[in-house]
Amino acid sequence: MKMAERLASEPQRWANTFNWRGSYPTNEQVRVLGELLFTLTGSSGTVRSAAQLGARVNVLRHHRGDLRALVNQQMGRGQSADDAVEDALDFARNWAQFKIPTALMTARSLAADVLGKAGYSVADTAIFAGELENMFLPPFVTVLEEYGLPTAVTIKLQRALRLDRAVTLDDVLLRLRDIWPPNSFDPFEQEMLADTQGAL
Repeated sequence: MKMAERLASEPQRWANTFNWRGSYPTNEQVRVLGELLFTLTGSSGTVRSAAQLGARVNVLRHHRGDLRALVNQQMGRGQSADDAVEDALDFARNWAQFKIPTALMTARSLAADVLGKAGYSVADTAIFAGELENMFLPPFVTVLEEYGLPTAVTIKLQRALRLDRAVTLDDVLLRLRDIWPPNSFDPFEQEMLADTQGAL
């Protein structure tokens, strides 16, 4: 209700926020949209304000899911390396991959209802929400993490796995079973790959 009231009180502002060119909002639209999303998600130790929520989504998008950017940002604000890593992982798993995409789809439904009655069109947020849920990484990268293959290792294998052309998870898993570790892999990465292959 609170979000619907905000939408109704400033329809032109929010219509501009939901007026995307293509499937993705601009950085500024994400920043403003953070206000609505924060209304739906609330705060936690990881996300304390609407501005922080929008900024973190933009950082994650700009760096294509590389969590080092979030870690470096937190360390630049005086957080210890351990706390910064924990914070970035919490944001990725609980916020970027779950809370924010869910809130984004809810925000779209409410905006379509409230702003639609005022004659405004509202962008479809599904593609952007899906990209965020996948951390702006190639398809199946986050899924392979559930099979035990760390994201950093999968990124190094993305060409061999042909992730940019993969249609189904079964295709990716078949290629993963038969892949040999590149020479650039260190012993730990080789072990992670072997463990994942052994569990398939």
